[in-house]
Amino acid sequence: MFTRLFQALVASALLAVLAGCNAAPAPCIIQRPPLGGYTIEFTRDGGAPAGCADINPLAGDSASGPSSPSKWIDNLRYDMYYQNKLVFKTDELPYEATTDADGGVLADAALIATATSPLPTDPTAEGGELYCTSSAFNEVSGFPPFPPLGLGGAEGFYGLQVTQTKFLDGATYQGAQIQVLANITFGSCTASYVGIGVTPSALLNVAPSCREGDNTPCSPYANPDAGIATGSGYNPNFPITCRADIGQYYIFGPPFSCLTPDCSQTVNQYCLSPNDDGTCDPANLDPDTRQIGICFLPEGATFPALNP
Repeated sequence: MFTRLFQALVASALLAVLAGCNAAPAPCIIQRPPLGGYTIEFTRDGGAPAGCADINPLAGDSASGPSSPSKWIDNLRYDMYYQNKLVFKTDELPYEATTDADGGVLADAALIATATSPLPTDPTAEGGELYCTSSAFNEVSGFPPFPPLGLGGAEGFYGLQVTQTKFLDGATYQGAQIQVLANITFGSCTASYVGIGVTPSALLNVAPSCREGDNTPCSPYANPDAGIATGSGYNPNFPITCRADIGQYYIFGPPFSCLTPDCSQTVNQYCLSPNDDGTCDPANLDPDTRQIGICFLPEGATFPALNP
């Protein structure tokens, strides 16, 4: 009896091993909105369109007329529904606050981009990695309460039309890094962009902020000796670093930092303890000006960005 049971167990284990060797790769997976979405750094593909100033907001450039950013940061919240239908929204076009050209509030449904081609069921092997791709999203657009380049009138328009989203997938990455091809419109200027992004979001306090030159908070591992009780949440295979240029642009200007009730003031110092109404007492201003960064991929990273 014992011999027969032992033989049966061995046979079952062998079948399991053989099945594992021939098993299909993990299905296509994306990270869901509770992680704050994907922070994405877009790089314009080519020069600025005719009649549009070539600016880089991450380098401190500001717009005074029709402009096309060479670099841009957006936060996209992807989700997946029945039959792998993929949708996303951009935080640049908030619900119940984005209007049309006549000032009418746009319906929430008008601010959700849906892909024509659903996310596939299984990943595609390419260059030693697994990818899941969805393409041909409809455009979302409108006039956000905070014009992306700070310009009024028609130049306050923002439009995003994603042509392709490619997820780094498989059991190791599970869609936590993406490449986004998109046409982005700022007012009267439209250009094509290539973006690379990761989740959890670096812009919505889901992932940590950091100090320029100090990557400690960006580590995926806890560091109690440094006062960090939990890791950053990023995949340890991603080369996450402290990006002060993104922090300077997004932490020190509206809408991500609001130190006055009307959210119109751009400041040079981070508020360590804001008041309930969004103001900041002078004693609570960080003495180090513009040193707060955001944990993100290094400048110039290309997809897929992985540790060597």
